[in-house]
Amino acid sequence: MISCFEKLKILIIHDCKDLEYLFSSSVESDSEGMIQPLLPKLKRLELGDLPRLKSICRERAAMVCNSLESIVIWNCYSLRRFPLYLPQLENGQPSPPPSLKQIVVWPHECWKSLEWDHPNAERVLLEFCGRYHSFPFKLVEGRIKRLEFTDIDVEITWLPPSVQELVLNRCNYLRSLNDISSTKDAEELECCRIWNCNGVKCFLSSSINLLAQKLEVLDLFSLENLEALFEAEAITKSPLPPDTFSSLKTIGVWHCHKIKTLFPFWMNLQSLEEINIGFCNQMEEIIVWDAEEAGGEKEGVIQLILPKLKILDLKELPALKSICSRRALMVCDSLKKIRIWNCEGLRRIPLYLPLLDNGRPSRPPSLEEIVLWPQEWGESWWESLEWDHPNAKDVLLPFLNFTPRWH
Repeated sequence: MISCFEKLKILIIHDCKDLEYLFSSSVESDSEGMIQPLLPKLKRLELGDLPRLKSICRERAAMVCNSLESIVIWNCYSLRRFPLYLPQLENGQPSPPPSLKQIVVWPHECWKSLEWDHPNAERVLLEFCGRYHSFPFKLVEGRIKRLEFTDIDVEITWLPPSVQELVLNRCNYLRSLNDISSTKDAEELECCRIWNCNGVKCFLSSSINLLAQKLEVLDLFSLENLEALFEAEAITKSPLPPDTFSSLKTIGVWHCHKIKTLFPFWMNLQSLEEINIGFCNQMEEIIVWDAEEAGGEKEGVIQLILPKLKILDLKELPALKSICSRRALMVCDSLKKIRIWNCEGLRRIPLYLPLLDNGRPSRPPSLEEIVLWPQEWGESWWESLEWDHPNAKDVLLPFLNFTPRWH
């Protein structure tokens, strides 16, 4: 199919059901008769869903790719030979191409069925499989449902369309999820967890991303440079669609010390069931009212309706001033648990309590407990709170609990 492409940098071949070989034998040979397809500038090779692919090169050919950085192969069940040219050291052992950074071969049996031109070639290349991510995954009915990338310092180029849960751990090259171009192809993605990625400054750097409309679980942990969920400049150029996070059920933000706010007030959070935020030293407000974005100031009390919210969990947020705007009340008819731990600056629980005929506030219909911890702090903090109704404190007092049951 291909003989010699001197300027080729990226080669991606998917879904060619009858393809058996990539390289013909009509190319140069070395002194020992080894055929050598020369691809001096090739950096990325990606082969997927090629059920009849037998070998990348015919006969005794070897690929000379001194610029190759990334190899990704999946669902090539007939592939038996991976003819990457590995120059030999003085001791006769093969060495990988100097530029090689990652190899992904999935599923594992495809890797194990490969034949090698040198007895130690597999051992040498396994180092790069391990460095990439060892490909932890969950497989359901032959389709990848969960995918985890750990310790990645090069671009992730492939996500299977069937993936439902994506975990990114210590991928420090990432600045936002938009750095993975193939997220647009992950049409079934419901859960995204980003952990220990020091380069991440925002969750999404572009408002044009269907992911934010479909996502149900977002878990952000130990992102030391995270400043916001969405890049401010991108939102200014292209406002977020009204259904952004409309499917979101659970959000967790932990140990992210630069982020100050979470959601804008107008965002559609009708599916949100859990808010879990902890150990974020600069977090000042969870849901922010911006009069300009909302079309101007509004008189009176503003209602924030979260019909499915069940759990509000706030831990060790020393800079937290408010859960939502000082004039807002949260209408949460499904709310079961409020858990607050050492949020010294918080002065108000903005919970909407409907008034009875006698003018007194009623108990929230689903509320089970308000947990404050540690007890000494909780008792003092409770007494210092400001209330929107003089009887609100008495109505909520029976739900008060100082036992730290966080799970």
